[in-house]
Amino acid sequence: MRSNTAAFGSGAAIGTLGGLIGLGGAEFRLPLLISMFNFRGLEAVILNKATSLIVVATALPFRARTVPFAEIGLHWPVILNLLAGSLVGAYVGASWATRLKSETLYKIIAVLLVLIAASTDAKARVDNQGIWACSDRFKTCIDWCRVYTEPAPLIACLTECSRNLNACLRAVTKQFPAKRSNLRGR
Repeated sequence: MRSNTAAFGSGAAIGTLGGLIGLGGAEFRLPLLISMFNFRGLEAVILNKATSLIVVATALPFRARTVPFAEIGLHWPVILNLLAGSLVGAYVGASWATRLKSETLYKIIAVLLVLIAASTDAKARVDNQGIWACSDRFKTCIDWCRVYTEPAPLIACLTECSRNLNACLRAVTKQFPAKRSNLRGR
């Protein structure tokens, strides 16, 4: 299904989620490109990367109002090293992705999505004691996904598990609001 309306609606939802957490939305967009819009793995990765670049570049001036460039500039050694490492890693990852079989790439994508959800779960466990129920629900969901052997349904199932985990985490963290911190306080 490659409907313009579905693509716009999905893009708006992904943009909102990505904007909330300061990302380009790639982790939300990639599963949809594969499962909902039927792109092959490598096509989806390339399209996702290009879209993220445009989204992040467009959002940067708006974010600068919240955290001025001068304040970010105080951390230039960290930023430059992160950027250099990311550029090298992106080159290596892209060269691997073009040489992998589609099935292997799908499995890697699925594992990475699970790791993103698990890292969110781990952070929430440290911050909030009410998280254990979310973790148990997530583990049960992952167990259900094991019945899928084809890449597209497996990724769709794992994506749904990730959505459910994030919804549970949002509900729990509303009960335990985090303390706000600024960039300098870290």
